[in-house]
Amino acid sequence: MLIDSPLVSVIIPTYGRPEKLARAIESLLVQTYKNIEIIIVDDNPPDSANRLETEKKIAEFLHIESVRYLKRAVNGGGSLARNTGIDAAKGMFVTFLDDDDIYLPQKVERQVNHIISKNIDVSVCDMQFSENDKIIETQVSYAEVGDLANFLTRGNTFTPMILCKKECLRLVNGFHDTPKFQDHLLMIKLLRYDFKVEILREKLFIHNNHQEERITLTSRFCDGYKEKIKFEIENKDYLSRHQNKIVSFRREMVMSRIITHEKGVLFGMKHWVSALFYITTARQVKIILKTLLRNIVKPHRRF
Repeated sequence: MLIDSPLVSVIIPTYGRPEKLARAIESLLVQTYKNIEIIIVDDNPPDSANRLETEKKIAEFLHIESVRYLKRAVNGGGSLARNTGIDAAKGMFVTFLDDDDIYLPQKVERQVNHIISKNIDVSVCDMQFSENDKIIETQVSYAEVGDLANFLTRGNTFTPMILCKKECLRLVNGFHDTPKFQDHLLMIKLLRYDFKVEILREKLFIHNNHQEERITLTSRFCDGYKEKIKFEIENKDYLSRHQNKIVSFRREMVMSRIITHEKGVLFGMKHWVSALFYITTARQVKIILKTLLRNIVKPHRRF
């Protein structure tokens, strides 16, 4: 534990999962790093059943001085809920926890030590990946953050991986308002601003994956991916010609799935054909053939 321990604000946006929230909060109360404030941002519509149930769940924690409960007037989504928390945060550092995930006990301490000892702005940790109450080994458990070009090409972050100086979030205007890929777009903004970002190769929280969201092409995924594309295009000048091909191939593959889902196979074929011009490896040939088959046989499944 640091002798001079700066305040850390942990922001929990919550929507539609009141039954999960207590466990998330309890994982913060047992942190080895004690100088934290817990900011719960309720994004449920006022007077809704979920708002009322969330209020009941929160009531048992409100006697704790470090717990703050903010109620949004309207449902705005995860990005705006987190931004509400950032605006209210008093800490020098800010990190995030989804309402159905849990921190391991040393999460905050290890990342604060990482930032201070390395003299960096943003610490990004790894995570344990849980599906159907089982921890599984998967590549997405590991953060992938280098420079901006590396991140655009291969990047992987989940919001709770990030602990950073509050000033950084203020300078990039917080999270972009988008239904999905909020963590990815935030990291692009941080890297674009040239903050010092480093990975801490320790799994410090448990992410609970929802299989139905991973399998099904939802409107939230489709709309969020289109926003992600805008960010990629805005920053394409940071990429080499080869990196641009990698990003463009992936983009056209995903868009072929999205447009097939939204409009039909023939409309999706436009993006599938475009992807042919960005092939650079034998593996991509396999991917493009597999995607064509999925577009025809399972047009509404994600990947």
